[in-house]
Amino acid sequence: MNISVCTDDLTYLKNLMSDITLNFGHLFNNIDAFISGDAFIRTINSSCITYDFFILDIHTKDRTGIDVAKVIRGSSKYRNAVIFFISSIPEELQRIIDIHPYAYLIKDTSFQLLNQKLREAVDNYTYKNTNIIFNSGKNFLILNPCDIYYIKVQNGLALIQTTKELLNLSLSAKNLQTTLSKYNTTLVRINNSVFINLLYLLDKSSYTLTMNDDKHTVFSLTRAYTENFMIKFKKYRNFYISRY
Repeated sequence: MNISVCTDDLTYLKNLMSDITLNFGHLFNNIDAFISGDAFIRTINSSCITYDFFILDIHTKDRTGIDVAKVIRGSSKYRNAVIFFISSIPEELQRIIDIHPYAYLIKDTSFQLLNQKLREAVDNYTYKNTNIIFNSGKNFLILNPCDIYYIKVQNGLALIQTTKELLNLSLSAKNLQTTLSKYNTTLVRINNSVFINLLYLLDKSSYTLTMNDDKHTVFSLTRAYTENFMIKFKKYRNFYISRY
């Protein structure tokens, strides 16, 4: 993953780059800084590096962060890029809402909120770009977890309900649990035979769970799996597909 920062506030830029390097240096291959919006646009249009995250100062002298963001969003290779806006003064959200930024933050020299949001965005981005390999001997499926509503195991056969179709693979609940444990996933086991995706959990009422699929499928949460379910539920309840 790569990240770039554009601001002509040199003191803030120096401190921000140090903070990102310290806290996220192990996650990013490239951490690049620009003090000119024009230079920034020239670089992203010509560079062989593709950035995944952008931190843009709204108030820069030559080109505003909003101008730069519009160029980014106009490029097909940056359609899913994560954009953060930073500013020293409150901004009318109407000016930036169409750009679909991940967050709009007031400059803070402690970077506490920025670090929190950036860590959240990195987790979200990584999750959405990581596929799960379901392996069953000679047969296997490769699926993005965001495409899975739920998995139900019956007689050694895993029925995987995706957003497009129902797939099946010879896989026991135990082996499925082992596979999912290798990934940072919002899929969680709720009883002996069912794993649901918390991204698509529509309603939780006591031990009854309703999914946000076409049929609003209802499952039962059993006591044996309640503790682990609640741990994941609390961790991912604000982790939505529509975030960006």
